[in-house]
Amino acid sequence: MIAFARIRPLCVLALLLLAATVASAQKKIKVNFDSTDNYTESDNVKGKAQKSGLTPAQKAIVIKKIQEEYDTALGGGKVKVEEGSGGDAEIIINGGRAPGKNQGKEYGDAGQPGKPGVVHEGEFKNNGFTGDELATAIGESAAHEAGHKFGLKHNKDNPPSKMTEGGKVTTPQRKADSRNFTPSDITTLKKSLGLASAEQKNSFMMADLGVYVGDPNGFLWTPDDTYLNAASSFFSSSITAQFGYITGTGEFVPVGGDQFTDTGMTFLYTAGADLAVQDGANLYTLEQGQGNFTLTSPNPFNPNVFLIADVFLGGGQYHIHLDATNAFDDPDYYTTGGFFTAPEPGTLLLLGSGLMLIFAARLRRK
Repeated sequence: MIAFARIRPLCVLALLLLAATVASAQKKIKVNFDSTDNYTESDNVKGKAQKSGLTPAQKAIVIKKIQEEYDTALGGGKVKVEEGSGGDAEIIINGGRAPGKNQGKEYGDAGQPGKPGVVHEGEFKNNGFTGDELATAIGESAAHEAGHKFGLKHNKDNPPSKMTEGGKVTTPQRKADSRNFTPSDITTLKKSLGLASAEQKNSFMMADLGVYVGDPNGFLWTPDDTYLNAASSFFSSSITAQFGYITGTGEFVPVGGDQFTDTGMTFLYTAGADLAVQDGANLYTLEQGQGNFTLTSPNPFNPNVFLIADVFLGGGQYHIHLDATNAFDDPDYYTTGGFFTAPEPGTLLLLGSGLMLIFAARLRRK
C-alpha cells in the first residue's frame, strides 16, 4: 500500500507532463472580428480594419468552418480555432473592403510574416454573398490564409481545392463549400506543426533574391490574395537534396523534392527570398554567400523586374530554376511582379545619403 501511495503521485505528475506536452504542440488560429487596427498586406499595401458586421450566429459559422477544415486534414486537437487576437496565426475579418489599389481585386491577403492575415468581409458582401453563405465563404478564405501562415502554397487544381489560386475559384464554387486541403497540403501542414514559423522570409539582405509580388491584373474572379507564382525545376547531383527557403526564424522549409523534380513555388511577400538547398547535413543558402543568381526575361508589364531567375548554390552543384512566365499562359491572369537583385545594406545607405545631399542642395538654391 505504501509503495502504491508513492507511485500514484508520480503517475499523476507524468500524466500532467504529457498533457502539457500535447497542449504545447497544439497550434492556435485566432479570428479577430473586432479589429480596428492598421495592417499591411503582403504587397505592402496598407489598410485600416473595420469591425465585422457579422451576427453572432455568422461568427460561429466562420469559426466552425475553419475548425472543420483543419480537423478534417489533421485530426482533432492539432489546431484550435477561436475568437480573439494573437495565436500562431491571426486572421482579421475586416468589415470593410480591400485597401487602396486592391479594392475589388481580392477577398483576402496573407499579410506580412508574423503579422495578421486579413479577409475582407466587404468584398464578399459587394459580390452578393449573404447569410450563411457569406459566413461560410469567409471561413473558407480565412482557412486559406491561415494555411499560408503554416507554409502552404497555391495550386491550379481543377476542380479547385482549398489552396487553389483565388482567380480559379468561381463564386458558385465558393458557395458550394466543397474545397478541401489536398494530401500534399496535409503533409506540409504536419511538418509545419513542428516549426517555430513556416512563413516565408521577409527581409532585404545582401544576397537575397528580390521578389516583387506585383499587381494582379486580368482576373475574371476575385482572388483570395496577392502572390507571384513560379514553376520551379530543381536539378541536383544528389537525390538526397531538397530546395526551399529560410524562414525569418532561421528554419529551412522544403518546397521541392529530389533530382529532376518539377514543382511550384508561391511567393506571397514583396521582399527578399533567402533560397536554400539542404543535402543531408549540408545547408547552402543565398544569404550566407553560398550561391548566386542570374535574371532574364523582363516582365513586359514591368521591365524593372524579371520573370526568370536561375539560382546556383554549392559552387554551382545545385540549380533552382524559377519561371514566372507561366502566368502569361493563362488568359485569366497576369501580374506586374517578378524577380530583381535585392540591394545590399551599403547600397541602401549610399542611396539615402545621396537623397539627403540632393535635398540639401535644393534648400541652398531657395
